[in-house]
Amino acid sequence: MADTTITSTAVKSVTTRSIHAGTYAITVSHTLATTPSASQMFYMIPLQSGVRVLDGWVKSTGLTSFSMDIMVGVLGDKSYFMAGVESSEDHALRFHRNLGHVVTLTDSDSFPLTKPLAVTIKAAASGTIGATPAITVMAMLQYD
Repeated sequence: MADTTITSTAVKSVTTRSIHAGTYAITVSHTLATTPSASQMFYMIPLQSGVRVLDGWVKSTGLTSFSMDIMVGVLGDKSYFMAGVESSEDHALRFHRNLGHVVTLTDSDSFPLTKPLAVTIKAAASGTIGATPAITVMAMLQYD
């Protein structure tokens, strides 16, 4: 089954900082409108060309007796930074793969100016979801 892609308003409306040398963090949160029942992908953080992904975390909130598998990656590889890990209420997970990756853009990329960091979730167990479930991602980025 194909992923349902949900574009976070962050990718469309967040103005990422001007590119200049330095290390910085960006945090984006997306509130789900319904209980995830199939694989769903969220475009969370716009990554500019030349930016290095140093570290990152993803956290789910608003879940009660419910868990889901979470992957973090980019469009071409949805588990590039974090393979499927089961998450439950207020459980922060750290990226555990390919840290130090430098983002590069090509003419064939779907987004012309940035490559979105994507979070994919899939329901792992039945349960109750709260009124305002959310996925939050924080990434430490560096531009040399």
